[in-house]
Amino acid sequence: MLIERLHSMGSGNLTDEYLAIASNVELALLYAGALPGKDYTHLDLFLLAQPFVVEKFKEGSITKYDYPSDQVLGFSRSAVTTRNALSLESARL
Repeated sequence: MLIERLHSMGSGNLTDEYLAIASNVELALLYAGALPGKDYTHLDLFLLAQPFVVEKFKEGSITKYDYPSDQVLGFSRSAVTTRNALSLESARL
């Protein structure tokens, strides 16, 4: 598998929802006999997941996303999360 399981994910978070859908796409490809790195790439998985993510965003299922910044203007500090950076770091350990 190209997409490894993470210890935890956040429901409703754009990054985590995108990764979860891409992972499901990969499972479907594996069940169909596809080989990682030969029949599909990381980019293929995210491109195939994109329409599902866009639809979830349109319907309001995705309500959170991480800003790649130390400061976000217009929001209180408590609204800004570094969870994504921490999740990525713990996933690498």
